[in-house]
Amino acid sequence: MLGMTEIALGLMTALAWGFHDFFVWLVVKQVNTFTVLIVTNSIGTLGLLLLIFYWKERVFIGQDLY
Repeated sequence: MLGMTEIALGLMTALAWGFHDFFVWLVVKQVNTFTVLIVTNSIGTLGLLLLIFYWKERVFIGQDLY
């Protein structure tokens, strides 16, 4: 039997997915799809690089990097 937490998380997930689909539809309607892919992948790559270079703890667990 599902508890209230699972039902609330499922509802939030469904709403987030719906908002995502709506906003992607709005963006793609106004901007070229290839441009959106390039921008989002560039921002994601930049974020991951910043995370790797500025994270204080070791990111690669189990590997000796030094």
